[in-house]
Amino acid sequence: MKEFISSFPAVWLPKIIFAAVTIIISYLLIIITKKTIRRIVLSMKKNKKESQQFLTISHLFSNILSAFIFFVSTVMILNKFGINTSALVTGAGVIGLAVSFGSQELIKNIISGLFIIIEGLYYIGDTISIDNITGTCEKINLHNTYLRDFTGKLHIIPNGEIRKIANMNRGFLRVIIKVGINYSEDVEKAMRIMKDVIDNYTDEIKNSYLKESAVQGITELGDSAVYIRGLIKVVPSIYWEANRELNKRVLYAFNKNGVGIPYNTQTLILKKED
Repeated sequence: MKEFISSFPAVWLPKIIFAAVTIIISYLLIIITKKTIRRIVLSMKKNKKESQQFLTISHLFSNILSAFIFFVSTVMILNKFGINTSALVTGAGVIGLAVSFGSQELIKNIISGLFIIIEGLYYIGDTISIDNITGTCEKINLHNTYLRDFTGKLHIIPNGEIRKIANMNRGFLRVIIKVGINYSEDVEKAMRIMKDVIDNYTDEIKNSYLKESAVQGITELGDSAVYIRGLIKVVPSIYWEANRELNKRVLYAFNKNGVGIPYNTQTLILKKED
């Protein structure tokens, strides 16, 4: 014990200082690396799609470089303390190989994650549906996709388990308005009203409207209603807003012009007992 205390200032203190400085420098390097990659990526973007693509890839490279910096700093510290890191690295490689044979699920997730990122199936910020879960992609790494649904729940989905993907940020979306009217109503009148509503709305959103709209007419004869349908093609960013606004305007227009929309009713027949 006395020998350790006497040798501490000369032997151990420099090593501890070296380890502390290495950890601090590594931490700063990781922060600088992430910020630099993000700055480079943002300077390369030309449009929103490329921005999302570069942001997704930048997260991947940032994580890889951070892991590399952490690994190098750990090896440097261990070497300073006299630990044979070559044997450690070799042992880690053997252990990693052995683990990989028993971790097929992990490998499947990583391979799937690479294909998702390389092929650009979706990016951070995209609104997507994965196996009937719809929300905004908040994060992608080689192992998982992080999807936050509209209620605020965060779904962490292993990439290898993803089977079906619907991306709502590619090209365009169609807003479809389907309204049921009473059988006694004038269908042609209802269609004209719907067309006027759609035409007026598309005039207001010229920059987001993709020159396709139609009132398709009767699409279904229901039990208590005749269903007519209209649609417009818009850029994905205004889909939800356009869907809500058109439904509201069609409802107001039908009410204003006396077009009846059916609703469920019940008829009770009371029999008087003798």
